[in-house]
Amino acid sequence: MIISLFKRIFIKRWQRKILALIIAIIAWSLMHQAITITRIISDIPVKVIHLPPNKTIEGLLPSGYLDTKLTLTIVGSRSALEKLSASDLEILVDAEGKGDEWIVHADKSSLVSKNAALDVRSSIKDIVQNEFVLSLTPLITDQVPIIILKPIGRPPAGYQFLDIWPQFLTQTISGPQKEVQKLKVKGIKLVFDLGLIESRNLMGISSADSENQEEISFYVPESWKKVVIPFLGNTEISLNSPDSASLRINFLKRTFLSLDTLIPISLYFPFETVNFLNSEKIRIENSPLINKSNGTFFLKEPLYAKDVSSLFLDVVRNHLELVIIASNKDYLEWSINFLNFKGLEKSYIALALAEYPENHALELPLHLKQEQLQSRFRTYVDQFRLYTSQKKPFKINPILKDQQILIQ
Repeated sequence: MIISLFKRIFIKRWQRKILALIIAIIAWSLMHQAITITRIISDIPVKVIHLPPNKTIEGLLPSGYLDTKLTLTIVGSRSALEKLSASDLEILVDAEGKGDEWIVHADKSSLVSKNAALDVRSSIKDIVQNEFVLSLTPLITDQVPIIILKPIGRPPAGYQFLDIWPQFLTQTISGPQKEVQKLKVKGIKLVFDLGLIESRNLMGISSADSENQEEISFYVPESWKKVVIPFLGNTEISLNSPDSASLRINFLKRTFLSLDTLIPISLYFPFETVNFLNSEKIRIENSPLINKSNGTFFLKEPLYAKDVSSLFLDVVRNHLELVIIASNKDYLEWSINFLNFKGLEKSYIALALAEYPENHALELPLHLKQEQLQSRFRTYVDQFRLYTSQKKPFKINPILKDQQILIQ
């Protein structure tokens, strides 16, 4: 009985039944495609073509797309729209023949399919979207200053950060007149991370500036030479200044250098102390820390310098003076002064240039090298510190007592 029922349902007049099934499938498919739905799709990119010469649009990226995207309400066949995403579409805006400002209407003619399997013309019936305005602005090209900030991160072990050279760069940029001029006033910031440099990267580098191998120049990799342009959607672009080819980060090997000289001690009396301190009576008292020779007091303790080069120390070691500021404070202030600062600076630059290889002069012209050495000399002066033979910072506590200055 079951076999008879099976034959009657599936086998008897099977040709007609298969034909009916095929007709049903075709009818269902046609009905499914004929069903119309509405979908809201966000983040659809807008591409502008045929811009007039010397004109651009604020927010236009180098790729030709705007940095803002549209949200469209699309009416079309269900079968097509269910699979549709923003990555399948773009709005194409033709700027040819338009004025400096015009209203853009997104419709089927401006909607472009990036999906070869999607036929926009037949699948989409209508587009509902608010109008938007595009304005043309002058396209200019100008040089924008690059502001090289103090690096972040720690320098490699055993090295002290010196400086970055060249210190001044410019970037040639094309863009909307208003944005380029604004950026020219603010400048473009560039910062390097010293934490990305390892000691082994510096160990094999020979100094480009001197023979003593204390000052090391790390040439900045090309992958680091990038800046972010805000009006280009924060796009990173490579430095295009010719001087960027020689961009380097300079380091100093951390070493303790013996001062090998005695530092004279002097007293300074500020004008405001004239009413309560008598400069003719106040004297430095002998102590184990000092020597007196021909009426001049000298620091007796052997001292060392750190974070400076041996060339710098050779230039300044005989022009140092410890100055104690006389006052009525419990502990007197003191400092290490460089006598004849300008003369020392000129001597340092002259000696450093004498060691400057001729082949490097082609890479860094003489006048730029002089500027670098002047900056470096002043860096050394700023960070000059004295240490004891135990490699501890040198400290004294001068006090004024009974017209005598005691140095402890």
